[in-house]
Amino acid sequence: MIYHSKSEFLAALPLQCQRLLGLDLGQRKIGVAVLHLGTRITSPVGVIVRQNKQADLKSLRKLIGQWQAGGVVVGIPLEMDGNPGAAAQGARQFIVDIDKQLKIAVIGHDERLSTAAAHSLMKSLDVKRKARHKADDMLAASLILENFINTMA
Repeated sequence: MIYHSKSEFLAALPLQCQRLLGLDLGQRKIGVAVLHLGTRITSPVGVIVRQNKQADLKSLRKLIGQWQAGGVVVGIPLEMDGNPGAAAQGARQFIVDIDKQLKIAVIGHDERLSTAAAHSLMKSLDVKRKARHKADDMLAASLILENFINTMA
């Protein structure tokens, strides 16, 4: 089910749910991170190389099972003025696809500048450019989850 409220989303999670997956959607890759609800710690866990909708959802289903995730937080790339652009529309459609095909609790979350923040963080840690390119999507997904849990009311 698609949720628009964080409190409703969290209340709808299965009682045994200990983890959420976070997604940073890109045109070529989907960054994936996991949030451990008990500790509130996020960890980048991988990247799905995009192929087509069905293959992307199949890979996501596998990761949901692997991490025993009870819900998914999808980054919504809003414009700097807060309005949705083309990328945000694509993310919202992916949320609908997750809901229809994977039958898991899903919510969108503002992810403005998460990839830029990931690049900045890795650059400040002297991570080489090639390594930054490999890790930026999953680190951005981790930052999306971190922001999601830290902005809870």
